[in-house]
Amino acid sequence: MRPKAPRVLEIGEGEQLRPLAPRHARRLHRLIAANRASLAEWLPWAAGEVTLTEVRRYIALQRRLATATGAVTAGIWVDGRLAGVAALHHVDPVHAHAAIGYWVDAAHRGAGLAGRSAGRLARYAFSELGLHRLEIRCAAGNEASRAVAEHLGFALEGRLRDARLIGGRYHDEVVYGLLA
Repeated sequence: MRPKAPRVLEIGEGEQLRPLAPRHARRLHRLIAANRASLAEWLPWAAGEVTLTEVRRYIALQRRLATATGAVTAGIWVDGRLAGVAALHHVDPVHAHAAIGYWVDAAHRGAGLAGRSAGRLARYAFSELGLHRLEIRCAAGNEASRAVAEHLGFALEGRLRDARLIGGRYHDEVVYGLLA
């Protein structure tokens, strides 16, 4: 039996992961809009305008996936303010693996928040979901995302040539893995 999705995962003093809910759509929409230029550098979905309707659909889809697979898509909250998103996605219960993704508001970058969030999701995945393997994938040039994976002990397992189309250009993708 799959554990029920967590209500809140504590990640640090005044820092929490809370599963995204419909009531968060406007806040998330504003946060994406405020960070769109920097997010679009590495995340293709951020290249164009992201509408409030799209954010609502995204949250609804993630909630369905949480129910079906145990995935978690959470807002990163710092002192009651939304500061980013961290997700445990592509959960495969047959092979006991999943992927972790994250992004953080510009005002919170460089302070370890993405790493603490991803680390908390990794602990949840291994201890509560009983997963065996986790992956973090990112564009090879995304040094900040790579630093998070490496800091958490994920091993660089490979490079996929021209696997990501970002801003009209192909980028290599790197794959990091961590075993329970």
